[in-house]
Amino acid sequence: MSRHRELSRFASILYYQSVSELKQEIAKKYLGFIWWFLDPVLYMGVFYLLFATGLRGGSSGADFVWFLFCGLVPWKWFASSMENGSRAISGNASLISQVYFPKIILPATVFVAQTFKFLIVLGVLLLALLLAGRLQLQAVPLLLGLLLLNALLNVSVAALAAAVVPFVPDLKQVISYSTIFLFFLSGIFFSIDSLSPEAAAWLQYNPMLTLISAYRHVLLGMPMPASSSMIIVLVETGVLASLTALVYHRYDRIFPRLVV
Repeated sequence: MSRHRELSRFASILYYQSVSELKQEIAKKYLGFIWWFLDPVLYMGVFYLLFATGLRGGSSGADFVWFLFCGLVPWKWFASSMENGSRAISGNASLISQVYFPKIILPATVFVAQTFKFLIVLGVLLLALLLAGRLQLQAVPLLLGLLLLNALLNVSVAALAAAVVPFVPDLKQVISYSTIFLFFLSGIFFSIDSLSPEAAAWLQYNPMLTLISAYRHVLLGMPMPASSSMIIVLVETGVLASLTALVYHRYDRIFPRLVV
């Protein structure tokens, strides 16, 4: 019974921390929660102007715009979870030194907040695809499984980054630059099929490249990534999740001493 009460208390902490983070973000902006709807519209609008209207020096057409959106939306979820999650423990030194709770709650809180905003963006994208007649409705049920796999990858990466930064604070800058580097290697502007065999062989180990291709299969009916690539993503995600669990089990009570 005490174990159940403890889990219930930790779940409550996760809930209230997530709500608090969202409220703090609203408080920092003049338009508050309206930005959760404006942000995806403006975000997609910028790329629409650049790639659909020819402002970048040539017209790529509407097909490429949808191709681009289906890469940008899941990428932003991954990148924001990793970057914001990496600061979750080091940025809460006063909190973790006052009361004990599992430290994984902190990056999980960031993940929940980023996921909430991602679902709004995804909803805008799905509505836009539906109105444009581009949404592949028969494949949408597959979207749930893909989102769950992507969510496990995101929370594992965010939590692992949060656990490592207290040991090596300079990694915050490395993570920021790594995010920019991965942005151009995750297939946002290109498809796996366009790569040379040598490049594809190396980049298949980037899980976001495969996941973005899978999103395009589900939402646009494009070819599904090779089964071997999906297996690699599953194995990498499982390894990251296991490693994250081991790190927090080993260092959970040490973090307060590292960030003081």
